[in-house]
Amino acid sequence: MSKAFHVLVAAAAILGASMPLIAHHGAATFDTSAEITLKGTVTEWTWFNPHCFLKFDVKDESGTVKTWAAETQNPTAMTSRGWARTSFKPGD
Repeated sequence: MSKAFHVLVAAAAILGASMPLIAHHGAATFDTSAEITLKGTVTEWTWFNPHCFLKFDVKDESGTVKTWAAETQNPTAMTSRGWARTSFKPGD
């Protein structure tokens, strides 16, 4: 088989494998145009790859507690923005 054929097969394999990665970071389920402010109590701050999560309890207008989770970037990206593993503790 020719070298060009092997290059073509390798390129197709790389492109095929990368398609699920592109789909992974879709934001279609989120309203990215809305900005909200929430005040609550931290229940958990997970500092893991591929994303960190901040979980917190918020009381709504009727006094009912709702648990929220905010997904952030990976720890390396968060560190470059000034955040740390110790930025939040349960009860904050």
